[in-house]
Amino acid sequence: MSDKEARSTIRTQLAIVLLAIGIPLAGAGVWALVMLSTWRHVPEAYAAWDAGTLLVAYMQANDDRWPAGWGELAAFAAEQGAAIQLRGGQYPPSDRYEARLAEIKNLVKIDWDFDPTAPAAGIPVTNAEGGPPLALWEDPNEMVREYLASRVELADEGE
Repeated sequence: MSDKEARSTIRTQLAIVLLAIGIPLAGAGVWALVMLSTWRHVPEAYAAWDAGTLLVAYMQANDDRWPAGWGELAAFAAEQGAAIQLRGGQYPPSDRYEARLAEIKNLVKIDWDFDPTAPAAGIPVTNAEGGPPLALWEDPNEMVREYLASRVELADEGE
């Protein structure tokens, strides 16, 4: 084997080794970035889920009426206490509702003018910037729409 062929073989082997190491490392790096991004957004996802939970519970208790604002929703949450399970809060939740609602208020926006009689016409919950909420587990807008759709189905069955 000539000197030129030997160098070519070494380069080929080095390239194979670098690819064998580089591709898994790159994959692990991408996976780590995705996990970090997801982990950083967990509080927002829980806040969105909790907002959906509170809104559905409020409508269930108030003849499908939409709350007028944070004050009304906070009073309802305090009144209900541990009966409403907020997933982003600490347990027992009974003494954390005020703090949890402040966290939710900072992470999501609720459209207080949303019309529950026309749920397809609006987006009841958005992220703090007004975009779609991050929904890793439950989408608060789907929660509200599914609840309202179930109410329409029940009303249709009763006729």
